[in-house]
Amino acid sequence: MANTVFEMVIEVIFWIFLILFVIQVILKITENSPSLEMIIVSIQTLIVSYLLVASFKVAYFMGKTNEFMNNSRESFKRIREDIKVVKEDIKIIKEKLST
Repeated sequence: MANTVFEMVIEVIFWIFLILFVIQVILKITENSPSLEMIIVSIQTLIVSYLLVASFKVAYFMGKTNEFMNNSRESFKRIREDIKVVKEDIKIIKEKLST
């Protein structure tokens, strides 16, 4: 559900680092080539890429929330204006009924 190209690229990078990390851990468990430092570096890059994905999603959500708040404010302004018009109409009706 990537909304933009930037988000899609960040998620692809995250999944690539996740796959590389899993491969390195499997190689380390089977006593093959990666050193502990390489695994630590891959963990750090995995965390950084995850933080990028999470921060982008939070920023996107904040933007949607601000947009919703602005739309809500505008709709409340329109409702107030409509209520004023209804009040004026009710006053006119009261005056006509009282005479």
